[in-house]
Amino acid sequence: MPDLAGATNGTTSATQSIRILQAPKPITPESARQRGEEGVVMLRIHVTAQGVADDVRVQQSSGSRRLDEAARTTVQQQWRFAPAERHGIKIAAETIQQIEFRLSD
Repeated sequence: MPDLAGATNGTTSATQSIRILQAPKPITPESARQRGEEGVVMLRIHVTAQGVADDVRVQQSSGSRRLDEAARTTVQQQWRFAPAERHGIKIAAETIQQIEFRLSD
C-alpha cells in the first residue's frame, strides 16, 4: 500500500509517513446510485500511534452527503494503518485521502 505523503503531527513532519495497510473501497449507497450521484471526497484522517483512524472528517465534500458519509464511515471502521514514526517512535499524525465514487464502479 502507498506511503501517505504529508503526514504530520502538529507542525512537525514525521520521519516515516502513515502507511495504509488495508483500504477497502467504500460501497456507493443505493440511494446515491439511484440519484446518479458521483464525486470525489477529500477526508482528513487522524491516525493514532496505534494505527487507528480515530477521527475522520470531510475536508472537501463530493457534493453528496450520502457519498461523504459512506467514505467517512468506511475509512473509520474498515481501513487499517501503520502509524507515522519519528526517530523510530510511533506517533499520532494526520493525512488527507481522496476517495472517488463513480457509477461505472
